[in-house]
Amino acid sequence: MIVEDPLMTETPFPSVRKDTLPEGTHYRDTGCNLHPACLTCPRAVCKHDELGDDSMRDARNAAIIVSLAQGRPARHTAAQFGVSVRLVYRIGRAARERAA
Repeated sequence: MIVEDPLMTETPFPSVRKDTLPEGTHYRDTGCNLHPACLTCPRAVCKHDELGDDSMRDARNAAIIVSLAQGRPARHTAAQFGVSVRLVYRIGRAARERAA
């Protein structure tokens, strides 16, 4: 017995308001410290895609772990480092799992 799915009888992608699509958004191209605009940058690889950013992130995560170990609340740590509270909890959990 074949049962039809009532959702499949409609179009798979309903209409969306034009102003909600990201294509209609005007993003500011602020570039970085190497070039004033991303879209005209002559570099083949973006500086944010290079391996160096991983070490900056690792240093930030280590500082977050120290802050949590000192007993600072997650919301204060998140505000200090400019990240979400959820990210602070994930970093703390990952550190505890590595230590176990």
